Amino acid sequence: MVGPSAAAAGGPKLAYDLPAGWADLGASGMRLATLRPGGEGDTDSGEVTIIPASGTLAGNATRWQEQLTPNGSPDGVARAIEAAERVTVNGVESTILMLVDDADDPKQAILAAMIPLDPSSSLFVKYKGSAALAQTLRSAFTELVRSIRWD
Repeated sequence: MVGPSAAAAGGPKLAYDLPAGWADLGASGMRLATLRPGGEGDTDSGEVTIIPASGTLAGNATRWQEQLTPNGSPDGVARAIEAAERVTVNGVESTILMLVDDADDPKQAILAAMIPLDPSSSLFVKYKGSAALAQTLRSAFTELVRSIRWD
């Protein structure tokens, strides 16, 4: 299923292939898309958002890590960036990484992709939720990210 996204907040108009079982809740505010991995009524599965924003991968990853582990060590961010998956999205090299709250026994995670649009802005695709569910969603998340396209 292809999900269209209206150009919200000055972002590009997107198209993407919605993974099976996921619901597209549409655009709002800064969000070009809000997607629900477990379907529209499944709030336990969290949500995946797509927004245009600025900043570096390291800067955003550090901010996201703070959401998981306030005052945590920067080593986790460095390890996540080193282990990140590189994918091509709409002809652009992009990065997918996973951050966790505790490397030994993760409970929460952020699965995120940074897709450069131009020298000063990127698309950020982000899931925040349970670490176990993030692992389960990783393949579908990656396929979603790879399918994103814009004019």
